[in-house]
Amino acid sequence: MLRSAIFGLIAALAAGPALAQSAPSVAPRPEPLPGDHWTYEVRDEIAGKVSKTSTTTLTDVTPTRIDARYTEEGASVRSGNITFDHSWNVIEIGPLRYSPHDGRGIQAPLAIGKTWNFQGDRINNTNGAIDKIKVESKVVGQETVATRAAHSRPSRSKH
Repeated sequence: MLRSAIFGLIAALAAGPALAQSAPSVAPRPEPLPGDHWTYEVRDEIAGKVSKTSTTTLTDVTPTRIDARYTEEGASVRSGNITFDHSWNVIEIGPLRYSPHDGRGIQAPLAIGKTWNFQGDRINNTNGAIDKIKVESKVVGQETVATRAAHSRPSRSKH
């Protein structure tokens, strides 16, 4: 019995560093810069056919907002401007303005099981209609995503 307890202790001690090394690490999120852009494809889950391609390019970054231009190509082509806060909540997109925002951004630090709720207004600047919105968010998992993208940015100097 003592022999099995010692073996269990040795196994736990040996596995400890391996378990610590396999724990996921989170890289710091780089600050957004004008010119940063991303493109993603929406695919049919069964056939794998691309149904829509969306590209977003940041056009201006201030201490309170991130402005971008987006283009969606699929059955039709759409483009417009979108404004985010620094937590990636939408503030304005086309004729829609959110007060204070749309609530779908990121509440860092993210952790599995973390939840948050949000309520706000969506105002249509075209016709003045106001809709109440309610968002419930929960972090349900973590995954590693590999892309073909190579991350490279010019260095910035402060003037």
